[in-house]
Amino acid sequence: MAEVEETPQEKQLRLAKLYLEQLRQYEEERAAAEEEETPADLIGGRLKEDVLEQKGRLQRLVAKDVQPPDPASVRVLRGHQLPVTCLVISPDDRFIFSAPKDGSLIKWEVESGKGLCVVAGGKKGAEERHRGHASHVLCVSISSDGKYVVRARDAGAAMGSIDCIQLINEEHMVSGADDGSVALWGLTKKKPLVLARQAHGMQDSQGLQQPYWISAVAALCNSDLLATGSHSASVKLWKCGEGFRKLEPLCDIPLVGFVNSLKFSAAGDFLVAGLGQEHRFRWT
Repeated sequence: MAEVEETPQEKQLRLAKLYLEQLRQYEEERAAAEEEETPADLIGGRLKEDVLEQKGRLQRLVAKDVQPPDPASVRVLRGHQLPVTCLVISPDDRFIFSAPKDGSLIKWEVESGKGLCVVAGGKKGAEERHRGHASHVLCVSISSDGKYVVRARDAGAAMGSIDCIQLINEEHMVSGADDGSVALWGLTKKKPLVLARQAHGMQDSQGLQQPYWISAVAALCNSDLLATGSHSASVKLWKCGEGFRKLEPLCDIPLVGFVNSLKFSAAGDFLVAGLGQEHRFRWT
């Protein structure tokens, strides 16, 4: 007897029923133990939490439970020779990546506090080998699956000093440099896929024409929408086109001051800009 192929809709319905049944069994066991709420109430609450979590709107009220840590439980991880300027935590909370002004990068295991990988000037570390940076690192970004960590400061002869960087998806990232350029990169490529020079125009600096320094970049995750900031009196929105090998300006948002930080909301319905009277690297 030939098997009937399951349509995508039928598969989705089957999986939804299986999920609800598993929830029902779990909440029945939980209700029997707690004897406070009915299984229907618990399932409804759990489904509501799942929906809110998927939309990025689940608010966990945990602050009230925070207690001052035992000083003995505070661990100091030592390995850098210069002050740490930036760090990120992997999505699974298992690892920390830290970078100081000497261009090095250390991958730490949270549970043990052990430095698993030390990167310094391209020299081989404990487990891996990476391309080092001659100057200090002031921005680091990590992909949503934790597979890639990108750091930026010096891009070599291709462009100026990279001072802001952001992953777009698991294969591409955007950067901004002090020579006024905005670049799109493939994570496996050593050169930009596309480079937009003088992205925010030119300014008169001590009688010389200089490009506006790109001080912030943002990317709406897994989309073709980017934002860049400088002190050119506007934030610019861009579209990534033709396989991330083209940058198309969309519009300008008037803003006065140094744009030192940019961030899209998870849903992409608003953009936040952090402004200052001077560049964020002024005192570094």
